[in-house]
Amino acid sequence: MRRGEVFDRLAELTRRQLGLVTRAQAGRVGVPDRELLRYLCARDLERVAHGVYRFRRDLDDLHQPLWAAWLQLDPARTAAERVAGPGVPDAIVSHESAADIYWIGNLYADIHTFTVSEPRTSGRRDVRLVAAPLQPDEWEVVDGLPLTRPQRIVADLLTDGRDGGHVASVALHALRQGQVTEAELVAALAPFSEGFGLPPDDGADLLYVLRATEAAEFQTPGS
Repeated sequence: MRRGEVFDRLAELTRRQLGLVTRAQAGRVGVPDRELLRYLCARDLERVAHGVYRFRRDLDDLHQPLWAAWLQLDPARTAAERVAGPGVPDAIVSHESAADIYWIGNLYADIHTFTVSEPRTSGRRDVRLVAAPLQPDEWEVVDGLPLTRPQRIVADLLTDGRDGGHVASVALHALRQGQVTEAELVAALAPFSEGFGLPPDDGADLLYVLRATEAAEFQTPGS
């Protein structure tokens, strides 16, 4: 296979995957391991994660490690194949990882977290897989990557026992940016109201509590 042909086949794959390609994907389009090795030795390709590569000429991206971890969960299929169809994708970026992609909240996403339909493990210490069902309106595709929507992020954080301050930072930031509606937030918060000493299924009052929590955190001493 000519070098230019190898490059074109790999470039077509990386174009819609934030500059990344997996070894399995390359094999599917006829690029054998020896050609990948040749590119690696020539320093045209570099390894981002086990079995995941990028062209060195491409710009690095803050979210490439998350993308690489997601690609590893189903390395043979392309990102487009995994998000196509009427069903829920096999793995969806969620919790702090999804909040980081949306640029909402003040959480530190040091673990790549994905919601999956069936219990499974990844073998990586920095990857967390949460088996849970998702409704069609609780996720969306953003720049090729499936993410849980902000209202689901809020519910997941509360399920994890995150404190009100962190939850408020995510919920209210998303609300101000128009990424979620107040009605969607109220519905997502409702199951957690009793944990805050409120009446059952009182998402409206819990949203009020989160607003008060945020206001108190930004209040300066003596003001």
